[in-house]
Amino acid sequence: MQKEFYPILRKAPLFAGFQEEGLRRLLDAFLPAVKPFKKGDILVLSGYPVRDIAVLLSGSARAFKDDGEGRRSVHADLLPGGVFGDVLAGSHWVSPVTVEGLQDGEILLLSAKKILEGAPGAPEESRLLLRNLVAGISDKYFMLDRRLALLEEKNLRKRILLFLQQEKARQKDSNTLYLSFDRAALADYLNCDRSALCRELGRMKREGLIDYYRNSFRLLDESSGDR
Repeated sequence: MQKEFYPILRKAPLFAGFQEEGLRRLLDAFLPAVKPFKKGDILVLSGYPVRDIAVLLSGSARAFKDDGEGRRSVHADLLPGGVFGDVLAGSHWVSPVTVEGLQDGEILLLSAKKILEGAPGAPEESRLLLRNLVAGISDKYFMLDRRLALLEEKNLRKRILLFLQQEKARQKDSNTLYLSFDRAALADYLNCDRSALCRELGRMKREGLIDYYRNSFRLLDESSGDR
């Protein structure tokens, strides 16, 4: 495992709390594979089982779900340090989503079976990794709960404000929010038409609710979602 990836791995939630030496012992014990991918490559295919937990080392990827009629629902955009496959790798269920490469990159693949069994040569690191895995799955449960709250909101303006408030909390109340979604992906995530989203964002900006430039946003007035 190349040490150049260690800083990225240590920022990943799956390896939270790891020092470099402990990370080295763990990787030496598990011998994970590093797999390159190209833009457009399918990293996980909907309807198929998942056996490995993946950490994005470079590039970017998108998790989405198609409804069979040409409509796509974006679940998440993944950047270096992002983890996928963790919720399903230890189960017998097939993946409900597809993960596709958006930019050329590399992923680290860890066997879920090895993680659950633990590594005799790195027992403390194995326990920490397992705790992080459980915490990550719990976080994704609450992310799904927040997504459902978004989709239950019928008013587009309120939906946008709720999404930005969720992002503000996730990004530690930063004054400026940086979104990985472009407008098309954001419209898919919010389950709305792209042109309707752009019109509503423009109105909200003119009315002083928000300010934005490309993918950076600021909430100026969070209390006026009923206009």
